[in-house]
Amino acid sequence: MGYRSFREDRIFAVRWVGSPTAEVVSRMTKDVGAARAAAGAPLYGVWLISAEDPIAPTDIRDAIVRRWPEIMTSCATLHIVLVGPSVKASLFRSVLRTMIVVARVKNVTIVESIDEVLHPLREVMPSQTAFHQLKRRLTTELGDGSMPPDVAAS
Repeated sequence: MGYRSFREDRIFAVRWVGSPTAEVVSRMTKDVGAARAAAGAPLYGVWLISAEDPIAPTDIRDAIVRRWPEIMTSCATLHIVLVGPSVKASLFRSVLRTMIVVARVKNVTIVESIDEVLHPLREVMPSQTAFHQLKRRLTTELGDGSMPPDVAAS
């Protein structure tokens, strides 16, 4: 499986599709580093994850934990959107919180909807037009976080 991503100003958004592999985690880490270099400043990360996707196996979670400090050197903050109030979504959020504690990273939030991250991102966008473009891209290009978009993963 993989992910889709885009950069809009200083926002780097990733829509995870399925359970990632170690290769995918490595590629995404390089992509966020390249996006940070292109932006010329730390990014504001947004990860969209569907609760319908399988929870990554232990070895992949460990790979993400090892890469998290590197990812966070490129990001001022990281907002993880895991949609829904279901038991599975709650379990998934608990796994993510544990990974954050183990990795000892700061400035990471886990929320249930894109709307919850739009307010803080509005403050860092250069204009209302750019903000509305970001909102459109988050919901149309990457999906609303409740199901995979109808496009192939990168």
